[in-house]
Amino acid sequence: MPKTQTAYSFAEPSFQTGTRWHIRAVGKEGPRPNGGIPDDHAALCGLDLRRGWDVKAEISRDTVMRLLARNEQARSVSEQAVCAGCAKAYLEAL
Repeated sequence: MPKTQTAYSFAEPSFQTGTRWHIRAVGKEGPRPNGGIPDDHAALCGLDLRRGWDVKAEISRDTVMRLLARNEQARSVSEQAVCAGCAKAYLEAL
């Protein structure tokens, strides 16, 4: 029997003020690009995403690695492309 693959999505919390994306496991509710991430869904780093939204962008190992490389050029956390904690957890889950 094949292993079930968990779907993931880049996401932003409802209070998003920067450009950094988080990553969440998508549950039975499916992607929420227009908002309304359920209360019980947090980013892989543990950040509360309730009422946040999923970003319409493909998520893959290569995409996450490219975003992490952009993080290295950032002058501050607010300029990072992806949350390092979420990226690490995502890559470990693959």
